[in-house]
Amino acid sequence: MKRHRRIKSNPVQLAIMRKYILEEVASMYRTASLHAYMGDNEPLAVNIIGRLAYIVCHAGERLGFGRTPEASIIAGMASALGDMGEHVATLQSQRGALIAGLAAIDRLLPKLTPDALAEGAMRLNAMLASPHGLSLSDFQVLQNRNLSTNARNG
Repeated sequence: MKRHRRIKSNPVQLAIMRKYILEEVASMYRTASLHAYMGDNEPLAVNIIGRLAYIVCHAGERLGFGRTPEASIIAGMASALGDMGEHVATLQSQRGALIAGLAAIDRLLPKLTPDALAEGAMRLNAMLASPHGLSLSDFQVLQNRNLSTNARNG
């Protein structure tokens, strides 16, 4: 059995790490927004927007924001990205869904903690390193997991 070692850090190191995570997510958001609003490179748009959406969805699910209107809008954006990835739809035809999803991410980001975002980013990196990669079904798993948790609690 593999043991997880807790890394001891001083408050300054933790603050620097949190700042770095927030800066990386903000950079991803800016790049994703540029591609959604005026980009024409569909594979790159699907890649960057999908990565950002997964990180935010994972963090939101972890913190209990999975049943918010923002989460539903992001799920719709993930569906649009899935259609684009399967070449069923084009960037131009899905631009509205992408812009709405990014606006939902913008509203949700201030509510998310750097730790939850970091956990989402690490989970995403693990998924991308696997043979399966990231797909629409991964977003659906997050959404279904949150629905079943809320059903038990509600």
